[in-house]
Amino acid sequence: MLEYRLQDNISLRLLMRHHAAQLSQTIVANADHIGRFLDFATPDYDEATARSFIESQLAQLAKWAGITFGIFHQDDLIGVISANDLDFYGGRTELGYWLARDWQRYGIMTDAVRALTNYAIKTLGLNRVEICMMVENKRSEAIPRRLGFEYEGIREQWIRQRGRAHDAKYYIMLAENWQDDSFKPNTDLLRQDLGDGIEIGLLLPNHVPAYSKLVRESYNFLEPWLPWATSDYTDDDARGMVNRFLNKLADNNGMPIAMFYDNAFAGWAAYLYWNWNGLRTELGYWLGQEFIGRGTATRTVQAMTEFAIKELGINRIDILTDVQNEPSGRVALRAGYRHEGVRRQFMMRQGKPLDMNVYVMLAENWHNGR
Repeated sequence: MLEYRLQDNISLRLLMRHHAAQLSQTIVANADHIGRFLDFATPDYDEATARSFIESQLAQLAKWAGITFGIFHQDDLIGVISANDLDFYGGRTELGYWLARDWQRYGIMTDAVRALTNYAIKTLGLNRVEICMMVENKRSEAIPRRLGFEYEGIREQWIRQRGRAHDAKYYIMLAENWQDDSFKPNTDLLRQDLGDGIEIGLLLPNHVPAYSKLVRESYNFLEPWLPWATSDYTDDDARGMVNRFLNKLADNNGMPIAMFYDNAFAGWAAYLYWNWNGLRTELGYWLGQEFIGRGTATRTVQAMTEFAIKELGINRIDILTDVQNEPSGRVALRAGYRHEGVRRQFMMRQGKPLDMNVYVMLAENWHNGR
C-alpha cells in the first residue's frame, strides 16, 4: 500500500518502523560499498540503530521538514532516498540517496531521483532541488548530471567522513529548468490505485486546502456524526488535524490516509491507533457528500485492512460507528467485517452518550477470505 512504481518490481515506499530489520541487514551487507562515502554505514549497524534512524525521519515528516522513502525490489529493501531540509519559505530541498551494490547500473536511482525531483517541484511547489556528494563519489555525481542538473561548484570541507573533512560538489535543479512530462502536477508519490478512479495516499500537509474545502462543502452531511465539521472550518483546523496524525505516525501509534476519486480529494481515513501488545487497531473514515455511493470508502477499508494484517502483522481491526449511522456501518459490512455487537454509551457527543456498533476483522478471517 502507498507506493510509487519506478520500474517493474521496483518501487518507492514510505520508510516505516517495520522496515528496520531489512534496513539493518541491507546496510550491513553493503557496509564496505555504502560506507566509502556515508559515515553511518558500518558492519555493526544493528536493528536498533536502524529503528532510531527511521524514527528520526518520521519525526521530520511530522514537522513537514523531510520525507524518506525506501527503495524496494518487490518486498526487499535495496536502498533509501530522501528529500531533506524541506524549506517551503525558501522553496528548496536537498536530496540524499544510496543503493545496494547488486542493484547498481539498472537506472534505479536515476528513476528515483527523477521521481522525487518531480514531486518536489510539481507537487510541493519548490523552486530549487539540490544534490551534493563528496568529490570522489563519481557514481553518485553521474545521476544529477544524467538528469540535467546544473553544476554549481565545490563547497570546501563540507562533509565529515570518518573524522575527516571532505570537499563536496553541488548540483542544482531550478523549477524553471526542469522538463519532465512523466509526472503529472499535484501527483503524490505515495498513492495506491484501487481501480475505477479510486486512490488512497498518505495524508500530508499539502492536502490541507483540499481537506478543509471538502469539510466546508459537506458540513451539513458530516455534522450529525462529526460535530467538528462546520461551515467555517479553516485551513488551520485541517492543519492541526494533519499534524496530530503525522505525530501519531512518528510515535508509531497510527497513520492518516487521504481518499481520492478521479484525482479529487474525496475524504479521510486513519488507523486511529496501533496497539502493538495486543496487535490491534481501529479504523475511522468519512467521505465528502458528493463522493458517496462510488465504493471509495469500502475499497479504502479493504486496502487498509490488507496493509495492517499482511505488512504490519495486526491481528484484530475494529470499526466503531454510531448505531444511527447506518451508511457507515454498511461500509464495514461490504468490506467483509463482522458485526460483533453494540457497546452501550461508549462515546459522548456534545454531552450525550452514544451507543456504538462494533465491526471486527480478525487476521485469520481475512486470510481465509483471500
